[in-house]
Amino acid sequence: MPQTLNGNKAGFSIIEMLIAIAILAMALTALLGMASFSLGIQGLVRQTTQADNLAQEAMEAVRSIRDNKLRLRMPIALKIPATSMRITAGIFLPVRKV
Repeated sequence: MPQTLNGNKAGFSIIEMLIAIAILAMALTALLGMASFSLGIQGLVRQTTQADNLAQEAMEAVRSIRDNKLRLRMPIALKIPATSMRITAGIFLPVRKV
């Protein structure tokens, strides 16, 4: 190793440089591995969110169909005479007698 006039080392040796490069390469490999894992998880989360939204939309459609069927059957369930009430778009309106 080169030495200065007072006996101190003047710089890095080739072995020190190789060790530093190896440590840096291991650190970068770990970071790239974590980035790759993160991207995979991001895709999974996106698919899970989309599936959740589609399931929620399907449940709302089923509830809407169920509620509309119940609304149309209400006069029978409440035993309201058909002559005194009529259904218009799910709303009960009194029938005017003329």
